Amino acid sequence: MKKSLPIIFLFGLFIFHGLPATGQGSLSVQLYRAAREGQAAEIQPLLKRGANIEARFADGEIWSFIKDDIKRTPLIAAAVNGKIDVLQLLLKNGANIEATDDNNNTALIGAAAAGQTEAVRQLLKNGANVNAIGAMGETALISAAEKGKTDVVKVLLDNSADIEATGNMANGTALILAAKNGHADIVHLLLYRGAMIEPGGSSGYETALTQGASNGDTEVVRLLLAKDANIEARNSNGQTALMEAAASGKTAAARLLLDKGANIEARSNDGRTALLWAAFGHRTAVARLLLDKGANIEAASNDGDTALIAAACSEAGETGAEKPGLVQLLLNKGANLDAQNKGGLTPLTCPNRTKPPAVAELLEQAGREKKNAAGKPQ
Repeated sequence: MKKSLPIIFLFGLFIFHGLPATGQGSLSVQLYRAAREGQAAEIQPLLKRGANIEARFADGEIWSFIKDDIKRTPLIAAAVNGKIDVLQLLLKNGANIEATDDNNNTALIGAAAAGQTEAVRQLLKNGANVNAIGAMGETALISAAEKGKTDVVKVLLDNSADIEATGNMANGTALILAAKNGHADIVHLLLYRGAMIEPGGSSGYETALTQGASNGDTEVVRLLLAKDANIEARNSNGQTALMEAAASGKTAAARLLLDKGANIEARSNDGRTALLWAAFGHRTAVARLLLDKGANIEAASNDGDTALIAAACSEAGETGAEKPGLVQLLLNKGANLDAQNKGGLTPLTCPNRTKPPAVAELLEQAGREKKNAAGKPQ
């Protein structure tokens, strides 16, 4: 039994790392593996034996326990994993610095997204295109800003990265994506380096402020407002930052925007006010804040929906647990139970009023109380 232990151990290693193959294809696999794992001593011998420096593999093709089907060259694998010695060796041996993975991302974009600062430096030093665009429209700067890689953002900006690049991302600049993901330090850095707050000087798909408000990051919102961001700037749906905060249930951001003078009755393309956005999303806390600040409880959208109709009649979704509380809030604040939208529906007649059942009970009770009150002598 003791003699069989080494054999069992070796078999286990083969299963874990993959059985060795033969031929040029296997040499290329070994090269990729060495690049990803940082085995610099293996690079030159494998290349001399004929390994293809540009062959692309997915980690999942080599390591069965890894779920990754993105095919990369050895250079990209080394860059993404921060294997600097290997990266330098591959470049010295002629690796294509602009080769792309399955997502059309270069080694520089991959390294930037992974936060591999030194790999980014080395690639730029060797002539990588700082403004190369991936399949999703991302540049290295956009990727780093979106992922919160502050040091990488600094390096890229120091190397003339286009701070206003959007690729095909519909105004998804580095600033907008940093704001969207709550990376206040990067927002501050980009603003300091001169990033435009409203791309092109006009409203677009999104603005940094609308995205920051939607994310609920008050620090980001403060930074942008301190740089004179247009508080009424709109996204492609006509939503202001206050509407986005209301729709997402970000009460602190909504309060900050109101304190800074946001128009509480502004309307989006479909005629919704911030209160209506909160009502459709069943955002009780934000709705309470807006009502306390004087929002018109009977404001109606283009379809005639009031806040109570929206709260009672919209589908529950992930915020369905808030629905009864929101309906109760609106009823307590005097919302018109008989309001009717352009489809003829009222809070008492719409199909979703029974979901959850507590909503139907609240509405029916309010209806009975109204009927009883109407029958009393004045």
